[in-house]
Amino acid sequence: MERWVLKIKLESSLCTATGEDAPGITNIMTATEDGIPYIPAKRIKGCLLESGKEMRDNGLIGADVLEGIFGRKGARTGEGICIGDAHISLIPRYLFDAQEEDSQEDTQKKDSIIENYEHFQSEVHKRPEMEKAYLEEFFTRQRTRTAIDADTGTAEDHSLRTMQVVPKGIEFVSYIEGDLSRKEKEALENCVKGLRHMGMGITRGFGEVRCTLETAKTEKLERKEISGCTKASEEALQSYGEEEEVELSYEIKLDSPIALDGNEDCLPAGPVLGALAGMYIRKFSLGSDAHKDQNFSRIFLHDGVQFGYGFLKRNGQVYWPCPKAIAEEKENRGKWFQIAEGNENRRRREISGQVYWKNHELHTISARRELHFHHARPLDRGIAHALNDRAEDTSVDTGQFFQYTALSKGQVYAGTWLGKAGDLKRLAACQKENDYQMKLGRSKTAEYGRCTFEITGVSPKNNKQESVCQGKKWLLWLLTPMVSRDRETGEYTLAEKAFKEQLEEILGCKVQGLKMAAGGYTTHSGYNSRWRMPLVSCPAIAAGSTFILETDQEVYQHQIESIRWGELTGRGYGQVAVRPFDNKEVGEIVRDSEEENTEKNQGAESHEEERNKAILHDILSNQSKRLEDRKAILDRVDIIGKDELPPSSAISMLSRLLRSYEKDKDFYQKIVNEVGNIHDEEKKKRILKIIGHCKNKSYDFTKRYLENAKWKARGRDES
Repeated sequence: MERWVLKIKLESSLCTATGEDAPGITNIMTATEDGIPYIPAKRIKGCLLESGKEMRDNGLIGADVLEGIFGRKGARTGEGICIGDAHISLIPRYLFDAQEEDSQEDTQKKDSIIENYEHFQSEVHKRPEMEKAYLEEFFTRQRTRTAIDADTGTAEDHSLRTMQVVPKGIEFVSYIEGDLSRKEKEALENCVKGLRHMGMGITRGFGEVRCTLETAKTEKLERKEISGCTKASEEALQSYGEEEEVELSYEIKLDSPIALDGNEDCLPAGPVLGALAGMYIRKFSLGSDAHKDQNFSRIFLHDGVQFGYGFLKRNGQVYWPCPKAIAEEKENRGKWFQIAEGNENRRRREISGQVYWKNHELHTISARRELHFHHARPLDRGIAHALNDRAEDTSVDTGQFFQYTALSKGQVYAGTWLGKAGDLKRLAACQKENDYQMKLGRSKTAEYGRCTFEITGVSPKNNKQESVCQGKKWLLWLLTPMVSRDRETGEYTLAEKAFKEQLEEILGCKVQGLKMAAGGYTTHSGYNSRWRMPLVSCPAIAAGSTFILETDQEVYQHQIESIRWGELTGRGYGQVAVRPFDNKEVGEIVRDSEEENTEKNQGAESHEEERNKAILHDILSNQSKRLEDRKAILDRVDIIGKDELPPSSAISMLSRLLRSYEKDKDFYQKIVNEVGNIHDEEKKKRILKIIGHCKNKSYDFTKRYLENAKWKARGRDES
C-alpha cells in the first residue's frame, strides 16, 4: 500500500462549516478540535472528487479512473484511497505577533512547524492552562457579512451573520494511502493540482488553497510506536503450542470518531471481526475464495476464535453494561437496589450506561458521542449545496443533508479473544503487518474509523487461579446478547431451558433454579459486505438481561465468566458476569467523570516535545499580550466621556489614515500631522485627544483602540 502526504496552504481565510453555531456570537462555526482548527477528511475527499470531475468533463482524466481512486457511489465496502483529517503543520509568525492576516509588516522570526500533530495535541492536553477558548481565539478569526435589500440598497434587517474562519498562511497536512495504478496516481496528482478552493464563501474570497502531493517517507508518517506491552504479549503468545487454548486480552483506542450502527456504549465484535477478516484475506492473498481456506473458515466462519466485545475503559477500570435487575430508587436518588424477589414493586428508575462495582458502590459512565453533519452535492455540479426536499424536480439526484452520530475519539475499549494459540498468532501477524492499526464502522476511507490495537496480555484459557468468590446462588447478567438453540428441535429459542442445560453440562452440577429477573429481547442480524448477502436473522436475549442462578453445589465466579454461552460466540455473543445474589443488598451510585486521566511523561524530552512546548508558550504569551492590550484599550476608551468623543465618522477617518501608514514606523506622528490640517479647532482638539492615547503604542493596538472608540461613538450617536 502506497502512502502520500497532502499539504494544504491557506491563501485566504477558510471556513469548513460544521453545521453548529454559538448562539448570539457566531452563526457559522469552523471545524475545531480542542480549539485547534482542522479540515475534515470528508471535505477533502469531496473537494478532490469535484476537482476530478471537472477534469473528467474537460477530457483530462478518463471517465473510469475516478471510481478507482475514490470508490463507487453506494459501495458497501470501503474502496479507493483512504484520506485522513488535515491537521496543522505550520503556524505563520504573524499570528504570534498579534497582527492581522493582511498585515505586511516584515518579521525576522520564522514560522512555527509542528512535525507531529499528535504529540502537539498531547502536550495541549497535559497543560490545563491551555483553555479551548484561548486556542480558538488564537487560531481563528470572526468575519461578518449582511444581505443587501434590492429595493433600498442597504443592509436587510436581521441579516448580519458572523462566520468563524481560519486565517490565511496556516498550513495543514493530511495523509492518504491506497493501492493505485500508475494511471490512477497520475489522475490523483492532477486532482490535487486542480484543487484551488475549499469550504464556504469561495465566491466571496474565502477558501483559496494551494495543495501539493508528495510520496510519504515512512519516518515522516504519523505512526504510533508499538507499545512495550504489545511486544511482550506477542512474544508470550509465540511460546504456546499451536493447539493450546489461549485467552488474549486487548485494548482498542479510537484515533478518530467511529460511526457504528446502533447506540451501544460498547464496541461490538462484528466490526472487529470484519476488519481482521479483510486483513487476513490481503495478507494471504485469498481473494474471493477466502471461504475455501481451511484456516479462514475455522477462524471467521465457524467460531474458531471467539472475538469478545470491547467495553469502555476509563482510568484503568473496565465498565460493563448495567444489569437490568439493578435500579435506582425513585425517591432516593443516588441509591441502588435489586428488583428481584420481593422488590419488584418498589418505585425505581432505570440505570443507563456502563457500570462497575467497587464494594457496594456502583460506578456508572457513558460513552462520549458527537454529532457530525455532512452533505452530498446534487448531480448537477452547478449547484454547490444539497437541496433535499426544496428541489422543484426530485426525480433526479438533488443532494442531501445527513448526519452521523459517532463515538468520540480518544476513548479506549478493552476485551478478550478466546481461541487456539495458532489462530491467535495468525491474527497477531495480520495486526503487526498493519502496524496495529485498523478501521471500523462507516466512512472508513474518510474521517471515521481509525483505531489503534494493543495486545495487553496472554494467558492459558483453562489455567486461571480460582477466585475466592464462590457460592451457590448468583446474580448473572449478560454483557452481550445471547442466542440459544433448542437441542431437540435445533430451532432458535428464548426460553431458559437451553441455557440451563448448557450450564449443567459445563459446570458439572445440577442447576436448581434459573429465572430471568429482568431483561429484554433483540434480534441478531447483519450483512456480509464481501458476498453482499444478509446474515441469518435470529432472536436473542438482550445485553443487560439478568438471571438468578442457583446450583446444588458451590461454583467459582471465573467458571461462569470465562465461558461464552449459547451460539454465535465467534461474534462475541454470550459473554456474562456474575455477582453473589443478595436481594437486600443496596448501595451508592457514583457517576464517574467522563474525562480520562492522562499521565505526564517523566522521561527525557525529545526535540519535538521541546519544540511543541515552545510553540504553546508563544501562544500563551500571545494571548496574555492580547488580554493586556484589550484591557488597556478599554481603559483608555473609558477615560474619554461619550460627549468628548468626536463623531464616529471622524474616528473612521483616523482608521483610514492608519491603514495608509501601515508600513511606516512613524505612523502616529504622521496621523497627528494630518489632523493638524483640520480648520475647526474644537474638532481638532477632540480628535487629538483621542489619538493621543496611542502615542508610543503599536500599530495593532492603535487599530483596535480606534475600532472600540468608533463603536462607542456610534452607540452615543444612535441613542
